[in-house]
Amino acid sequence: MVQSLAEVVWKLPVEERNAAAADDIVQQTFLKGKIEQNTHFKFIQSYLLGYRNLRKLLGLYRRVLRGKRVAADEQDPLQNRLKLVGVVREEGGRLQPRNRIYHSIFGSDWVERHFPSDRKRLALSGMTVLMVA
Repeated sequence: MVQSLAEVVWKLPVEERNAAAADDIVQQTFLKGKIEQNTHFKFIQSYLLGYRNLRKLLGLYRRVLRGKRVAADEQDPLQNRLKLVGVVREEGGRLQPRNRIYHSIFGSDWVERHFPSDRKRLALSGMTVLMVA
């Protein structure tokens, strides 16, 4: 992602190489399209959504996105998954969103759209109670 962005910026005339131009390129290249149109973002989404305990994973990620203090723990498999896929990084002993691009694509709106519904959990709990009874 960084290499492709750098290549496009490098092709600009020197006088046009600035932060505003880079922001426009990021908007057009990465943020304007859908996740499904970018294999890199599709992989990240699949990797995150394929986790067996999606509720806990997205709950942790949601806390990071909301700016809550989440102490880094190298032994935590949830944190390791988020770091491995690249949506968070460790800084100063705590987790932070990796970068503005991922934060924009896989931000709070994305988490809320993919967060498992309480209805499913309640239905499963209810079925378990009925089966035990």
